[in-house]
Amino acid sequence: MRIGERLKVAVAALGLKTPEFAALVGIPKRTIEDYLACKRDPGGENLAKICTQSRVSAAWLLTGEGDVLRGADATEKDGATRQDIPAALAGQQRRVDALLRLLADLDQESREAVLVDCFARATTAQQLADLRAAVSELAARKTA
Repeated sequence: MRIGERLKVAVAALGLKTPEFAALVGIPKRTIEDYLACKRDPGGENLAKICTQSRVSAAWLLTGEGDVLRGADATEKDGATRQDIPAALAGQQRRVDALLRLLADLDQESREAVLVDCFARATTAQQLADLRAAVSELAARKTA
């Protein structure tokens, strides 16, 4: 399966139409249409946009391996408790506690804006890490 064919599956998995997906990722609709029709493949910059601005897995888009979409929805994580904080954050507990106190002091609208921004930044960082890993894996396969 080519990248364009996988992209078509990913757009459908997101439940979006081509113009909506193009607007979401910030790529012209005509360019997305060309990708979906397998007329051309996205370059590195547009691959990064696709994978950072949507939940499309870079590894899956490039290789067809793994899940089409990255991670769970935020709503699936809403039930997490403080005991669920990963060990990776253990050294950051003071900052997490301070952030929670700051959030508690904000009005609802400001709190929502901060949380949306934090979630977007964390999601983007994870997607970039996934994209780097997929590119490294492809490079390793090519040299092997």
